[in-house]
Amino acid sequence: QSRIPMEELEVAGKLQFLGFKKIEQLITFETSISKVQFGRQPQVRLAVPEDRERVVEIARQAFTYSRFHQDPLIPSALADAIKADWTEAYFYGTRGSKMIVALNEGEVSGYLLLIENRNKLIIDLIAVDKNQRGRRLASRMVEYVLEHAPNYITSISAATQENNRASIAFYEALGFTPKTYQLTFHKHGTE
Repeated sequence: QSRIPMEELEVAGKLQFLGFKKIEQLITFETSISKVQFGRQPQVRLAVPEDRERVVEIARQAFTYSRFHQDPLIPSALADAIKADWTEAYFYGTRGSKMIVALNEGEVSGYLLLIENRNKLIIDLIAVDKNQRGRRLASRMVEYVLEHAPNYITSISAATQENNRASIAFYEALGFTPKTYQLTFHKHGTE
């Protein structure tokens, strides 16, 4: 796998010559942390160990635009398992800094996995149960992060695929702006 800035056309050409296939165009959005008070978010809280099974279940069925899902040589079941494994890794302390969960009628219905990198937060993964979408759960989780970020955090970023129009609209509605554009390539086999 390789991810390069979109403007690196010569490198892209060399990767393709070597047998790499372009899988996605990734857009990274960013916004500054402004400590805005969004009001109470009673349906949003930090994840606890008991949330693991439900969060992993959501991860297994929520993603359709990831680079793994877009790669025609990766079966959908394997792509789903990768996202579930990445999510579960949080509960074992091997991925992410914090996890936020959103509840609907007392049930975990979405999650947001954060990575802290110096004075910046990165939304590593965000997902809402397919049956719970349209209830502002993802927005509430991001608002929770914006409101509760430590004082030394200055910005938050998130990446999404250029063909994921709903995700792009979501970040733009929350005040995020595009900062970088990258291409992701995969190569399979031993050549």
